[in-house]
Amino acid sequence: MTHFARRWLPLALAALLLAACTGGDDTPAVTSPATTPTATATPTPAAATPTETPEQPAPAAFAVLELTDPDVDRAYEDMRVLAVDIGIRPAGTADEREAAEYVASQLRDAGYVVALEEFETTYRGDSSTLAAAGEGPAVQALALAGSRNGTASGALVRAGLGSPEAFRDVDVDGAIALLDRGLIPFRDKAVEAQRAGAIGVVIVNSEPGLFGGTLGELSGVTIPVIGVAGRAREALRTLAEDGTTVTVTADVGQQSVTSQNVVGRNGDCRGYLGAHYDSVPYGPGANDNASGTALIIELARTHRVEGLCVIAFGAEEVGLHGSRAFVDAHDVSDALFLLNFDMVARIGQRAMDGARFIPATAELSQRGAAVADRLGYGIFPGDFPFGAASDHVSFEEAGVPAITVHSGGSEFIHTSLDTIDTVFREDLAILLEVSTELLRELLAEPGG
Repeated sequence: MTHFARRWLPLALAALLLAACTGGDDTPAVTSPATTPTATATPTPAAATPTETPEQPAPAAFAVLELTDPDVDRAYEDMRVLAVDIGIRPAGTADEREAAEYVASQLRDAGYVVALEEFETTYRGDSSTLAAAGEGPAVQALALAGSRNGTASGALVRAGLGSPEAFRDVDVDGAIALLDRGLIPFRDKAVEAQRAGAIGVVIVNSEPGLFGGTLGELSGVTIPVIGVAGRAREALRTLAEDGTTVTVTADVGQQSVTSQNVVGRNGDCRGYLGAHYDSVPYGPGANDNASGTALIIELARTHRVEGLCVIAFGAEEVGLHGSRAFVDAHDVSDALFLLNFDMVARIGQRAMDGARFIPATAELSQRGAAVADRLGYGIFPGDFPFGAASDHVSFEEAGVPAITVHSGGSEFIHTSLDTIDTVFREDLAILLEVSTELLRELLAEPGG
């Protein structure tokens, strides 16, 4: 039965009843003359009952144009490009810019209007280098904490692990000592090199990437001491065998750089997806945070939604500078949510290191946990370790409901071991599935 037939049925029944009461013909009624007419009260017409209009639901905040199923293999490939093909992506570097342009190209292909919004920022950082005379561009280095800032030039001389015995076998007076990392504390290596007359020290990592380290307090070291990536080992040994002059520069202090946010818009922004795409200098940041960047690219591809915008933040690792630059430059007060993704491809198995929605007190975190539970996953509200943060904080401070989706798995973050080999496609698939369901739930809600 159609809605049309149901609406007219009561009127048809009323007509039938009226016909039955009047005899069903048009013969006039006969009144006896002896009969005194009896006054009949004229009924007062009943007040018309107003027709109640059903309450209409509030319009949705988002116009959903097209939804498709996410593909974890596609997301994994984006993660691989960022962590392997591009690699280490510190704030303000050419590699960070290359990563930004890659993200921008993927968002454009997904139908977004994309802009690279540059910003200037200053942070306490390290621009130490090692340069060989006539041997091409300088090699990135990191000064060990406690090293003296400064520059020294001299012949590069290899001295093993930097033991006292090693310095008895070579002459490093007025030279730059080339040492291998391992066995002997950094302080002891540097002290022995300085005693032997070295004017600078280069320590080569035992892993392919860069490393951070300290000489400790009151080391007494007054020469520049820098660390370089293990992948430079063979080239540096060749330079030492040739007696090549090198220049080491230890430079730790306020750094001024230009970074950029990649902003993909689909109309006026009512909701945001975010992730930072830069890495620390020590490693390629596969989990932290090529994984989160890959996840928002895949969500962008599979959600053509007017009002949903996507931001890949620059310069997060040096202090949330990208997200702060965005909220300073744009009015986000009407936004209904930010879903931020930071490390989503290695679910932590250690105590207090599992997958979670951060911060623990946010209503969005509770909703994320409910979605995960419905899908059969135990992902709960939680927090980062003390002192850690992510880009949801900038939006939260601007009054936007915001959370970070986080897999945990922090064993290798900020090291050279945060590579494509230490993340898992299966874990990325879980976080992608849960995030897709949470996002679609939010998109289906009425606007404010």
